[in-house]
Amino acid sequence: MRKLLFGIALLFMALLTLAPSVKAQEGHTISFVIPESLRDQPIASYTKDDNTSETIVPNVTKIPTGKAMLIIVPTPIGKNIQFVTFNGEELTDIGEGFFNATMPDTDSRIVVCFNLDHNPELAVVVKAESKGDGEVFACDVTTDGGEPKLSDPLTLRPLPMAVTRGDWYGLIALPKAGNELVKVTRVITSPDGENIDKFKPADLEAVKDQTNNVIGYANKFGFEDNGKESECRYKVVFKKTGDPDPVVKNVITLDAPDANVEIKNGSDVVKPGETQVEDDTKLIITAKAKAAGYVVDKVIFNDAELKLKGNVYEAFMPEKEATLKVTVKENNTFVITLQGDGADVTVMAGTTAVELGKTAVAKDTDLSITVKAKTGQEIVKVLFDGKEQELKNDAFTAKMPAKDVVLEVQTRPTAVEDAYFANVKVNPNPFAEQLRIQNAELQSATYALLNAQGVLLQSGALVYGETVLNTNDLTAGLYLVRVTANGMSKTYSVIKK
Repeated sequence: MRKLLFGIALLFMALLTLAPSVKAQEGHTISFVIPESLRDQPIASYTKDDNTSETIVPNVTKIPTGKAMLIIVPTPIGKNIQFVTFNGEELTDIGEGFFNATMPDTDSRIVVCFNLDHNPELAVVVKAESKGDGEVFACDVTTDGGEPKLSDPLTLRPLPMAVTRGDWYGLIALPKAGNELVKVTRVITSPDGENIDKFKPADLEAVKDQTNNVIGYANKFGFEDNGKESECRYKVVFKKTGDPDPVVKNVITLDAPDANVEIKNGSDVVKPGETQVEDDTKLIITAKAKAAGYVVDKVIFNDAELKLKGNVYEAFMPEKEATLKVTVKENNTFVITLQGDGADVTVMAGTTAVELGKTAVAKDTDLSITVKAKTGQEIVKVLFDGKEQELKNDAFTAKMPAKDVVLEVQTRPTAVEDAYFANVKVNPNPFAEQLRIQNAELQSATYALLNAQGVLLQSGALVYGETVLNTNDLTAGLYLVRVTANGMSKTYSVIKK
């Protein structure tokens, strides 16, 4: 039935368009701000004096004041009409996408917007709200040649809209006659929170009509292909020309009986219930539980839970009185802080790696901790929660106490010779028929094999890689292997079994 009505109505308007005009009429024109799918379609007509209808051509047809108009919005499959407005007033659907309106004594505008149907992974929602006498729309932007530019700022698009990641559009603010733009605030929401930018008219791109008069201001926006933004929201303020700029200020009510809270606007302290804060002001909030053994649980600003950024929370002042609520909870998770930088330390809670200084660990969690001295360092002492630990194969185990804990690793530099010969290995130890000297770095090095009394038994050049000594004739006991290179030497004790 709906398709039949649309077909009859559109055919009727098309036939009227072909009929010869009786005479030119005085009146005003209508511009259309419609989705791209409706462009080049006749969507409105008005009733003439002879009770016939004439299709309205945007920005061309002159419509006399007081004439009844019929607006028809054909809806694509999968879409619904979100709103239809005429000069800013929302019209009522009288059925099947048909709307009635009456022509005023001024140029007018019809705005049609469909519901948003998009994939958040591929597109970002762009919205706008305004105060004062003015209109806000989107307009086309081209990226030909690299830098985004307004292609046709007077080809308007309705808001809200879903912008595909990688595309660009423009927001255009159009003050009505006798009014001017005060400011534009852009709020971009992402998983990291909100980011706010404020623009005065001088910060925006002026939009001019065909007679070179400034009629509005535009701000270009676009989103990267792999961006994480979920929403871009504009707040636009107009005022009567000559009036002072409107300023909205309100106080913040604090509900935090169990926490110490500080609110700052830049370097200025905001006193809850007293300080008047302008809308869109960025607030820095710090909160800490008053009682020992407790931590901050949630920080809620105007019903929205804030996320911790570093050591602070961030929020933006709304255009109304705000409420800040802070709750606390008993602290059952704690962190491990490393003290000392002479060793590589790995902490595991089961199969989960614990990031020192960051990961929250529940009390009584079993920990496996590995401590290995860095090159040129040797372990002197390892303390966990102030208690010395015995390392076995460079590791020890511990249980997480009910508090933050310090893992202290005390190291000291090894001798120069130890560092120089770090990649020389003598094995096996104990040995039997052969003794191997592994050399991964040294050049022009020599070796000497001595007994416990210091008597030289064998000597020779140390090759790169592995040198094998025949020790079959040696009796059981202690022997010394001295490796010399570049004027330095190191002695290794080995045992013949």
